[in-house]
Formats: sequence, structure tokens, C-alpha cells
Amino acid sequence: MIEKLVPYQVKNAKILFLMLIVVIILGTIIATDIKVDPDFGTLVPKNSQYNTNDRILKKAFEINDAMVLYISIDKLSTLRNISSTLEGNSINNYFQSLRNIVSQSQYVREVSPVILSDDKKSAQIIASISTPQTVGGTAQVKEEIKALSNQVGTPAGVKIIITGFPVMLDRISTFLIQDNLDTILITIVAIFLILFWYSKDFYFSLITLSIPTISLTFLAALMVLLGINVTITLAAVGVLALGLGVDYSIHISIHYQKGIEKHKNHLKALEQTLNDLQLPITASFITTLAGFGALMFGVSPSSQAQGIVLSLTITIIYFTTLLIFPVLITVFAKKIDVKPNILFNKILQGLGNFAKILSNYSKLVLWTLALITVIMIYGASQVQFSTSNSNWIPDDDEVSSSFREVVYDFGGNRESLTILLESTRGDLRTTQVVKDIQKLTSQLKTIPNVDSVSSPFDNLDKDSNNVFNQLTNNQNLKQQFNHDWTLSKITIVTRNPEKDEEGKSVILKELKNILKTNPIYNTKTSLYGNAVRFDELGDSLQQDAAVTTMLGLGLVFFVASTIYA
Repeated sequence: MIEKLVPYQVKNAKILFLMLIVVIILGTIIATDIKVDPDFGTLVPKNSQYNTNDRILKKAFEINDAMVLYISIDKLSTLRNISSTLEGNSINNYFQSLRNIVSQSQYVREVSPVILSDDKKSAQIIASISTPQTVGGTAQVKEEIKALSNQVGTPAGVKIIITGFPVMLDRISTFLIQDNLDTILITIVAIFLILFWYSKDFYFSLITLSIPTISLTFLAALMVLLGINVTITLAAVGVLALGLGVDYSIHISIHYQKGIEKHKNHLKALEQTLNDLQLPITASFITTLAGFGALMFGVSPSSQAQGIVLSLTITIIYFTTLLIFPVLITVFAKKIDVKPNILFNKILQGLGNFAKILSNYSKLVLWTLALITVIMIYGASQVQFSTSNSNWIPDDDEVSSSFREVVYDFGGNRESLTILLESTRGDLRTTQVVKDIQKLTSQLKTIPNVDSVSSPFDNLDKDSNNVFNQLTNNQNLKQQFNHDWTLSKITIVTRNPEKDEEGKSVILKELKNILKTNPIYNTKTSLYGNAVRFDELGDSLQQDAAVTTMLGLGLVFFVASTIYA
């Protein structure tokens, strides 16, 4: 195939080059529509407990999150004669106007009263929201609330920041994704400088770098066509694509230069290059594809998405290298004059001499490597899986700072957990359900660090007629059920969301144990909250790490053995 393809590429290089430019422009236009999805919910399966309950709660109560409007005295303000506390008629009027206008948002379902800190220098208003299930939904809600709050004139010396856990998570994801995307540009510049340092030739460096860059453009365009968004786990694929792509093109470029020195003929040098490298590059492609493909067998959507995108990446790089490199090198062949860096040649010569020494003591080297491998296997078994997110966002970021200020001003890092109650027969307005839930809530209050437990069943007596009538006719209680009283919830609040050594929620573990030993009559219970989301994420990633690694090693070994049999 190479014998027929290369002469055709060389003969029609200019026409193919023009066609390539058109395809690249088209791919670039398509790639500009790629979407960034910072939602952490995409990292766990759609049928997970968190995502399932998120959909149920939103459908039943139209509320699945909350944002905090944090109002405080601006310590950086240079204005004089301004109030040192959030008190007075003008401030109260501002609070009332702010609550009224925020409630007009299409996403806001409830707005809490103003909660002042003990020193009256800060306040918070909690907006219960229904976040749209679209890419960038949290950012969309935040921008609308921000636009509405800006319509109310902020009093002199006072500042307002929209914060809260969903805003913080969105900020973290956006930072991580943006950092990885920015790294792509840094990587492109670094690769070009290294290639130019080696070759001292602009066109050689440009052609070698163009292969992975074009591959990355094609990958982005294909992701758009397939409806794959850039998530927190896919953002680093771009840098990996550049590394893999330049690896292939460097091998071919250097081999081609040696072929030119030998044959003094462009076509012969190119044919020899591709003939010599066809097997090793194809073997590298297939084994890498096998390793990446193993990720698709993971249980988490993040691993599966990584497997799909990485498999597409290496496939695009392989075919782009073989189809485009001969065209580019032919078009610019007369302008290329590589003069390898002397220092680079000395490094290669030194590595060659080192290889000769190792070959003279091959058995000793192999036994030494075997011993080191055994020691490393023991070390690998001691590696712990960390779910810490302490360094995910800069300390001086506005959202991060405001989040810490809210915690400091209002006493503790408040976290809410929800027990979802779903009737499996009839509805929840029965005496036996009330008895079981009141017994359950009394035990939940004994869990260390639990500050409050609340449910619509708290103050009901156990008379069957009263239970039914109170839940049916009391408007405040009625709002805590869905339309047919088959769904409700128990809310647990803690100011100390303690984690164990594995990074898992201690309270969540206690909740599961209590729910297991306290079944509720004709009622299914399940858990919802950020602790649930992150525990599920940690479990799926940890399970994927073991399964996909072993499967990947097995596939790579099988493919490599088959190729080199």
C-alpha cells in the first residue's frame, strides 16, 4: 500500500495541499463550536443514586440547589463616612429590593429572609434554585441572578458576591479545564522551540509540529460532530494529543533526513522512511489504542468518555501522520535544510555508548530491573486514593474568598444531606410511616456533628385521622410533598462535614447504617447531597483505576505479542 500511496502523494502534492487547507479551515470552523461542560454530575453514571435523586427532586419540588448572595462591608472602600455595619433604613430597603428582584429570576424558587452575622458586618440571602440540565447551567443561573442584583443600586461601601457550593464547584471545574486548555498553547510553543533547537530549520520544525496540531483540530471537530463536550477529565487530552502526534512525526522527520543524505532523492527517501517505520508506528498505534480502549470498560462516564476520546485521538494522529506528512514534506522539501545541533548529537552519542555498556552486562541489568520492579510493586500497593480538593482553586479567587468568609461569618462549613422518602405502596400519609420516620429522626439526631434534622412528620401525633388531615390541609406541610404525597424528604444539616482517611463522609456512613437498621413502612429510602456525589465519584474512579489498568496491560500485551509474534 505504501508503495502506491507515496508516489501518488508526491505527484499530486500541491493539489492535495490545497485540499488539506480547505479541510483544515472547515475543521477549525466546526471545532469552534466545541462546548465546555464543568458539571461534576457528568463524572458519575446517570443512574447513580445522586443523579437519579437529583432528577426526582427537581421534578417533584423544582429545587435541586441553592446559591448564596453574600453582602458585606467593603473593606477596600476608600469612601468616608460610610456605615460600619449593615444596619439602618437604607440598608434594609436595599435588602428588601434585592430579595424582590432576585425572586423574579426564572430559576429561583424561594428566597430566604436576610441572615445577619453576629457583628452585623455581613449578611446572606439564600436563593433556592432549579438549575437547568444543560451545559453551563450553573453559570447561566449565576449570571442571571448577578444581572438582576446589579439592577439594585448597592449602597456605598457595601459589596455583594454570588457564592455557594454549586458556584464553587463550577469555578473549580472551569479553572481546571481552562488551565489544561491554556497548557495546549504553551505545549505548542515549547515543542516548536525544541524542534528548532535541534534542527535549526524553521520549515522542518513547522512541518513536524503541524501533524499533531492538525490532528488536534480534527479531534475537536469530531467531538463537536459526535456531541462530546470538554469535561474536567477530557481537558488534558489536547496536551496528550500533541505529545503523541509529535512523537510520530519526529520519528518520520528524522528518518527522512537520513534518507535524503543517503539517496539524494526526495521520493526514494520518503518511500524508505515510510517502509522502514510502517511496522513500528503501526504497532505503536495499535498497542496504544488497546491501552486507551480499555478505559471504555470502566464504570464511570468519565473513564468511558476518556476511552472514546483517547481512542479517537490516537486513530486521528496515526492516519493524519501517514496521509499528510508526505504531502507537507514534498511541498516544502526545497526549503528544508536541517543542521542538527552539535549538543544534541553529543547527547545521542552518549546514550549510544551507554547502551553499549548495558548490552555487555545484559543479564545483570535484567536481574537488577527485576529486583527494582518487585520493590516498586510493593510501593505501588501502598498508594492511597485521595479525593482531596484543597488545591483546586487559588486562595485569592473572589469566589473562594467569599466562600471562606461565609463559613467564618456564619459559623462553620454548613453541609446538607437529604434522605429521599418514596412510597412503594399507597402514599406517605399513614400512622405507621409517621411512627417509623419519627423513630428514625430521633436516631439521626444522635449522630455526632449533626446540627439539625427536619421533616414534615416531626410534630405530627400518631392518630391516623390527624395524620391524614394535617398533611392534606396544612399548606406549609403540603409543600414538602409531591402532588400525590408519595414523595417527601428528611433534611440533615451539619456544620462539620468530617471526612475519614479515605476522604469519605463520616456522617454519610453513619446515615447508611441507621437507614439499614430502621426500615420505614412501605417506603424506599435513598440519599442525596454533595457528600453522596463525591463518595460515588471516588468509588467509581477508584474501581476504574484498578479495572482499566489491568485490562489495559492485558490488551497491550496481547496486541504487542500478536504483532511481534
